[in-house]
Amino acid sequence: PINKKIYFSASVFTLLAAFGFTFIDSDNGYVTLAFIILVIAAFTHFQTKTQLSLSITTSTISLALSYIIFFISTLVIGGIASPFYSDDLHIFLQFLCFILQLILMQVPFFLKRMKKGMPFLYNSFYAISGIIISIAILCLVTILNNSTQYNILHAIIYIMLCFFSVLIYLYWKTNITKTYMDKLSAKNIEDLNDTLSEKNQYIEKLEQENQRLSKIIHKDNKLIPAMEYAVRQYLHSTALSSPEVIHTGNQLLEDLAKLSEDRKGILLQQTLQCQKMDSTKVTGIDHLLIYMQQKALESDIILNVSISCDIPYLVENIINENTLNTLLADLLENAIIATRYNKGHHILLSVGMVCNAYSINIFDSGIPFSKEVLAKWGIEQITTHRDDSGNGIGLMTTYEIVKQHNASFMINEFFSENGVYTKEVSVLFNELNQYILNTSRKEEELIYLNQRDDLRIIRK
Repeated sequence: PINKKIYFSASVFTLLAAFGFTFIDSDNGYVTLAFIILVIAAFTHFQTKTQLSLSITTSTISLALSYIIFFISTLVIGGIASPFYSDDLHIFLQFLCFILQLILMQVPFFLKRMKKGMPFLYNSFYAISGIIISIAILCLVTILNNSTQYNILHAIIYIMLCFFSVLIYLYWKTNITKTYMDKLSAKNIEDLNDTLSEKNQYIEKLEQENQRLSKIIHKDNKLIPAMEYAVRQYLHSTALSSPEVIHTGNQLLEDLAKLSEDRKGILLQQTLQCQKMDSTKVTGIDHLLIYMQQKALESDIILNVSISCDIPYLVENIINENTLNTLLADLLENAIIATRYNKGHHILLSVGMVCNAYSINIFDSGIPFSKEVLAKWGIEQITTHRDDSGNGIGLMTTYEIVKQHNASFMINEFFSENGVYTKEVSVLFNELNQYILNTSRKEEELIYLNQRDDLRIIRK
């Protein structure tokens, strides 16, 4: 944010730098530009307290943008003044270019999407392409500065500068969108964790109530048969029983027997009712999810399901019901095994839309994939859970389904001590056929994973 102190110090620096740079008379324009970038980066570093590498990045891109805007200003002023140009107007036209450049510099920041600048530069991955474009622009400018006579090379450079002007605009706009989507994804995960935390508190209360009721039911399951036996013995042993008494006693026996039968299995039914599941409106998939929910419960794992899209459309137009059932079963089975292996208790299946594409997202509190599994996914049948019913067939089947539908397979790993989940496994039907790992693993593991050419690694 700009305040009076920053404005004053920046203005003083600008005047001193402008005066100092006039004494630089290097025959090598690249050295001159590099020196200017380093000076501006050093000032930015000490003024804003940001990392020096980030200051160098921003200074490089800013200088390239400045030259692009200067290029546009000279085209406009030169085009207007060309019919009546004379040497007497040269200084005046330069002054007009200077004024227009100052005005045009503000224009991008008035656009709604770009008014906050380039916050995506904090992510070094997003900054790389911007640096490459900027260096190309600065190299072209340096070639122009070193040329003393107009020739065909100038025309080519002007065309290339126009191209790079459009390219850097698209770079800015596209990465702003990507940054927004990244923040939205992080916010969604945070909201999911908050929602799950609330649900866990609610489930904990239900479990406490369930425990209280189970004690009552446990006692009743013993008392009711005892009462039934006592009534039966009384009716058979008394000699004074009238037909009315015997009829009443038999009716009481039937009621006690029915009550005893109703109590059987009530605890499991009550536990399952504590976990409400969204309906997919596809009967086969609903039955599969109920089965997987019960299977998770057997391992003391709570499986929640959140559906926020049209599943019938998904199975009719993108992936058929049988294949989707297989995909969900394999992904959930792996999540259950990994969670049980980590002594975790939570799995969340979320099916919704991401960037206008259907997305299946499974969050679990299990152990992460081993580097061997990540490197050999789809290449050979491999698992890290052979001692816990894992055989690797599920991951191979998932790979085949993903390839068949040209979908993307993404793994997002979380290492927060306070978070409920440890990872997210997603299948995105976006026709991009990508394999992405978003991780903060150690460097030696990433070096090992780089042997996989189609694996794109995003470092946190």
